[in-house]
Amino acid sequence: MAKTKIPRKKRIKPRIRRSESWRYTRVSESWRKPKGKSSRMRKKRKGWALSPAIGYGSNRKYRGLHPSGLKEIIIHNVNELENVSPDQTAIRIAATVGERKRLRIIEHAQQLGYKILNPKTSKTAEAETIPPTELESEPEKIENHIESENTIAESEKSEKIEED
Repeated sequence: MAKTKIPRKKRIKPRIRRSESWRYTRVSESWRKPKGKSSRMRKKRKGWALSPAIGYGSNRKYRGLHPSGLKEIIIHNVNELENVSPDQTAIRIAATVGERKRLRIIEHAQQLGYKILNPKTSKTAEAETIPPTELESEPEKIENHIESENTIAESEKSEKIEED
């Protein structure tokens, strides 16, 4: 069954900012309701920033969906995969799940055909970030390199002792 992306109508929403946040660096932009007695923003004066309003919400049909058009579900173990359909849901593995269980969940989900939103494990992340080097391919060079570093460190220690 082919998954189709649900088209969304993009509406322009105003930028919602905290009152006076553009004026003072100590005031963050995160929204706080203006409560002052003579606050121009609370009074909705012309020329002042807009406050959140019910009309700025997203369409109910698309609310809470992942951009892929699938409903997002958090999974904690393999048994939770049995209750949801792969055509309508995408899974996100919970952050509290350990490495071993995470690998089992990923393997089982791929067999059932689920879209996994956070499939990376620490092992795959390490493999992508660390490029293979010459030292990794030749274990003898590693041992020689370590021994040479140890002898250099020992000779430096003996020179310092002799100087004292």
